[in-house]
Amino acid sequence: MGKLIKLNTPLLRLAGEIAREAHTGQLYGTEPYYRAHILPVADFVKRLGYGEFSQATALLHDTPEDSEISAEQLVLRGIPLAIAHAVDLLDKSKARDHTEYQTRFMSSRLSVVAKFADSNLNLANIVTRQSPMPEEKNVRKIKEYSDNLRLATAGLPEPGFDDIYLNVA
Repeated sequence: MGKLIKLNTPLLRLAGEIAREAHTGQLYGTEPYYRAHILPVADFVKRLGYGEFSQATALLHDTPEDSEISAEQLVLRGIPLAIAHAVDLLDKSKARDHTEYQTRFMSSRLSVVAKFADSNLNLANIVTRQSPMPEEKNVRKIKEYSDNLRLATAGLPEPGFDDIYLNVA
């Protein structure tokens, strides 16, 4: 794995620390989840030209779903409300079904950017046979990631949209 995103602002360092804590002991195949999945998703967001709030959302995109750290706790720990809300929308456990989940993540531009990067990288890992999942699960996930990617692509905001948050954070 090459160079990944640099956590060079207080917000990115905080989001990175929380994400690392949330995913301690978790694996993506045989690699630590934080390094193999979380950092690449955030790095992809950065390479697409999105700003600090989108990058922080990407760092935290799986935190409430995969750990005991809630969106409310993220705010209490110093994560801006807009990011905590976007991350909460990305928690699949809060939706009754996949359609509701998609409606949730499409309601925030920050969550759309994170879901676009997440689905893109997950789909790429399956297609290049780097996915840690069994083959039969990969087939189901290809449809899920493709559907998410189609929706997120249609709703993807222009890079720079998240600069508006810098004036209110």
